Amino acid sequence: MKKTSLKKAIVLGGIAAIFLIVVVVSYIANQRNKSYRSRASYHPGCCGCHMKANAATGACDVADASCTEGCPDCNAKTFKGAVVAPVIVKPEADMTVKCDYGADIDCVSVTGGGLTNCTYRYLEGTSAVFACKAPKNAGTYTSIQCVTSAGTAQKCCAGSNPVGPYTVFTANPHYQQRMKLPKGPYLLSAKVHSIISKGVGTAVNLICAESTCSAGCPAGEATCVTGQKYAENDVIASIAFPESGEFVNKSSSIIIPEDGNNKNYAVQIVVADGSEALIDNVHLMGGTTDYIVNGEFANIAPGTASYNQPDAWGVGNNQLGFYYGMLANTIPSLFPPAPPPVVPPGSSSSAPGGGPIGNVTVSLKVKLQGVTKKPNKSDPIKVKVKLGGSQLPEATAYQTATLSVSDDGVWSGDATFNSVPTGAGFIVYVKGPKHLQKKICDTSPSEGSGGTYHCSTGKITLQAGANTLDFSKILLLVGDLPESNGNQNGIVDSYDTSFIRQNLSSTDPSKLAIGDLNYDGIIDGQDFSLVLASLSIKYDEE
Repeated sequence: MKKTSLKKAIVLGGIAAIFLIVVVVSYIANQRNKSYRSRASYHPGCCGCHMKANAATGACDVADASCTEGCPDCNAKTFKGAVVAPVIVKPEADMTVKCDYGADIDCVSVTGGGLTNCTYRYLEGTSAVFACKAPKNAGTYTSIQCVTSAGTAQKCCAGSNPVGPYTVFTANPHYQQRMKLPKGPYLLSAKVHSIISKGVGTAVNLICAESTCSAGCPAGEATCVTGQKYAENDVIASIAFPESGEFVNKSSSIIIPEDGNNKNYAVQIVVADGSEALIDNVHLMGGTTDYIVNGEFANIAPGTASYNQPDAWGVGNNQLGFYYGMLANTIPSLFPPAPPPVVPPGSSSSAPGGGPIGNVTVSLKVKLQGVTKKPNKSDPIKVKVKLGGSQLPEATAYQTATLSVSDDGVWSGDATFNSVPTGAGFIVYVKGPKHLQKKICDTSPSEGSGGTYHCSTGKITLQAGANTLDFSKILLLVGDLPESNGNQNGIVDSYDTSFIRQNLSSTDPSKLAIGDLNYDGIIDGQDFSLVLASLSIKYDEE
């Protein structure tokens, strides 16, 4: 009896021990399972608890039907930034785009912005570097995208991120105005005298100014194609102006359909290298609304011009409107130089009606093109100032004024002239260190848009001592850059545009002293745009 009880006790103890071992082993296995399951989200091919870990290997190989936890089916990539270089290029030039997602990923590409043949080249830090080809159409492109695609080994989430803008330029100066056009009919028109026509000559275009546009022409209109889709900077309609002996009016009808409604378009004047043209007016009419808002190309009232030209553009060199292309005065007979006043022998050194001789100080306030507030580089600048007008037989020698800038971007300083007649009828000429000379006839002149103030007859009165002249409501146009010897040649030419283009992105102080036109501490696309804008004036005013 005792032996039987003992055997039973041993058996029961053994069963209990085995049961305990099984429980412990099951607990350990369960913990391993949990451990591998918690690691599943980091295991390649596993996502949270949707995959069950194999107890032996830890591999995620069996779907866990009991789990209801949600998880994404792709891996989102964090966009760190992008760079396009250079920011100003020639048509069809080589370019580089860098897309930074913080790691080496297998799903990134580059699209849009008119770029072609974008090919992955190498990894720079965490940036994927692509070599691309710029488009042939001139203009500013804003729609480049760094794109991540689904379906690769790294299971990226699909998405896109914008890259900064860049500009394709030609040697031609362009006037361009961007506008948002609602659907409906439009009439693009212009009055142009094409003096010299080389290459493609002169044209007024309507172009697409965003990634895609839609537009068409009425039946029979030859200047554009009906119902066509356009990419950024594609020409939708073009009015050509062959060489002619007078001003010619031309127009083109355009229709913006529903799928082009409220997209961005632009009107552009293009003049090929070697060509010259005078622009009277340009309009884009939608019903009674003119979408060209720049006063330089608005309708103008009849004036007293003796040539078949834009009337009432003012006087002096500007009476023929604006030059484009080579921008040279090829009709010098239209700009006869004014003869200097004749002072009879033995007469007073002052002009008739002039006041006594005295020392005159002019306290100037001027505004520089491209500087709207106190710039990063705000050191004083030196400008040259001279006097002319009816009081003087010829202009005075230049005097140097040192100007300092205030928070509102206005530069102020003094220039002194010794032994000059006082009185009315003076003209003041101001030439900045990187600027075209400005001829100013009024004490407080103003203009509707930069560079449009022009004058012929002096109306400034100067007295002995201090004289305050506020020229801050007109702009001194940039573009006549100093050469290495400090001299300026009085013209915006290939030296000026080439210097900016060849030194883009430079912060070298010696380069900035010449080419940093807006004084922001770097030579960049803004400086290049400023010098191109000045091509519509081109020369020092005398």
